[in-house]
Amino acid sequence: MLNSLFHSKIKKSAFTLIEILIVIIVVGVLASIAVPSYYHMVEGAKKDIARSGLRLIYTGEKMYFADNKSYTSNMQDLLKYIEIPDSSDYNYSILTASETDFTAQAKRGATILTIDATGVINDASESYPTGGATPVIYK
Repeated sequence: MLNSLFHSKIKKSAFTLIEILIVIIVVGVLASIAVPSYYHMVEGAKKDIARSGLRLIYTGEKMYFADNKSYTSNMQDLLKYIEIPDSSDYNYSILTASETDFTAQAKRGATILTIDATGVINDASESYPTGGATPVIYK
């Protein structure tokens, strides 16, 4: 009898296995929603930095053109006019240059952004629901 009285006064407070599993499932569902969204935001920010770097190269090319009446394919020639974009995410290069046009590129894996003498930035890596190959144009 003493034993049963003793045990009835002790209050046990603990989580059951079912409660712990429900919490783990809820946290897992929330993480499965948040992580891809976060990844998408980071990738978008990196693309914005690459677009900014391409606009800087565009400005340097225009300044070089004003002095030399042609564009350059050598990034080092632009040092007089701009600070060349430094990025661990994207590699910048000038693909083609002539007296009338140039094309510069920012590349990271399968993501390729280009800019030409008109200042139009093309994102060749954008996907489209219709399956078309129309580039996204930023100005």
